Amino acid sequence: MTWEQMSDASAKANIQHTATKVTNRDYLSSMRRLYQSTSILTALLPDESLLYEFLHRLQR
Repeated sequence: MTWEQMSDASAKANIQHTATKVTNRDYLSSMRRLYQSTSILTALLPDESLLYEFLHRLQR
């Protein structure tokens, strides 16, 4: 594998990692808005920190 190929592969991996982080952030943000606007979720998960733990476990 040439240096250029390794550099290209590394750049692609960094872009994918960043895209995944943005997607996860946007997903968590939208779920937080849903949580705040849905009384059922509020009753089930009254503590907002529990929501984040719940969502992180769902993503695994």
